Amino acid sequence: MSKEPRYIHHVNFPTTDPERTKEWYAKVFGMRSITPKSIRHTRPIQRPENQSMFCYIHDPDHTMIELVHHHKRPVSA
Repeated sequence: MSKEPRYIHHVNFPTTDPERTKEWYAKVFGMRSITPKSIRHTRPIQRPENQSMFCYIHDPDHTMIELVHHHKRPVSA
């Protein structure tokens, strides 16, 4: 039985410092940063209760992926 993950269910990287977060995940998990490519997506929608924006994309197996931008997310002390 393989010990490698077979799929990703959910990924969320809230951060106040994207560069620091990228460096940490690269160091701890060996992840690498990539530049996203232009891809078909649904119309971005804004949630009025918190001003966040979201849209959806699909991977080659038609798995729906939600992309979210949290507007003015509070900074933790």
